[in-house]
Amino acid sequence: MTRQNRTLGFLVLFSIGLLALLLWGAGLFSGRVGGAEEKAESPSETSTETGAGPESMGDPVSTAEPAAAPPTEAEKSFTQILDDLDECFGIKSPEPTAAAKVSIDTLLGQLQSDWGQPVRIEDRWMSWHLRNREGRERRLRLEVTENDEGRTTRELHYYAVDREGLPIPLELDPEKSLNPSDETLNQMLREGDVFFKERAGVVQFSGNERIDFVNIDGTLAEIEVVKGDSIFRCVNLKAREACSCVK
Repeated sequence: MTRQNRTLGFLVLFSIGLLALLLWGAGLFSGRVGGAEEKAESPSETSTETGAGPESMGDPVSTAEPAAAPPTEAEKSFTQILDDLDECFGIKSPEPTAAAKVSIDTLLGQLQSDWGQPVRIEDRWMSWHLRNREGRERRLRLEVTENDEGRTTRELHYYAVDREGLPIPLELDPEKSLNPSDETLNQMLREGDVFFKERAGVVQFSGNERIDFVNIDGTLAEIEVVKGDSIFRCVNLKAREACSCVK
C-alpha cells in the first residue's frame, strides 16, 4: 500500500468515528430532555412524593359528642309507669326522661319533690340460686325481721331443689342459721356459681308513705307504693299493663 492510500484510509476511519461520536451525544441529550419533560408532565407523582398532595392532608378531627344510646323497651315502659304513679297519687313530679333508668333511685327521685327524703331504707330478704361443683342446684334465703323493740334478727335458710324445681329444706347448724356472719354467708355462696339473685327491701317516709320493692339480678323488678288508702302496685316493671292503682 502506498503512502497516499494509507493517508486516505486514516481520514475515512477518522470521519466515521467522529460521526458516531456526534450521533451518540445527540441521542443522550435528547433522552435527558425527554425525561425532564415526562417528569414535568406528572405533577401527581411529585405531589405524592413530597407529601404536598391532597391525600396527605388527612381528615379533620371531629369534636361532636357521641350520640346517646336509644332508650330500651324496659326504660320506655318504666317512664310510662312513673307517669301512671303520679296520676295515682295526684302528685306533680319532675318529667322523667325518655330513658329513665329502671332503679329504686330513679323512683325515689320521682317522689322526692312531694314526699321528701326517705327516713329509712332496709332489707327484708335476699335469695341466691347457685349451682355447685356437682351440678346440683342450691338456694340460700336470708330473712331479716325486726321485733317490737327494734332489734333486728337475720335467719338463713338452705334448700335443695327437686326435679319439679321446688325447694327442699336442708338443715343448717344453729350458728349458721341464726344471725349468720357475712363470712359464713360468703363461704356458702362460694360453694357454687350464683346464677340468680333477688333482694327485697322497704323504703319509709316521714308521712308514713312506703315503698316495698324487689330487685332481680340488680335491676328493679317489682314495686308496691302505699300512701294512705292508695296503693300503686307493679308485679312486672317491664310491662305497663302489669301495674294497677287501687284507691
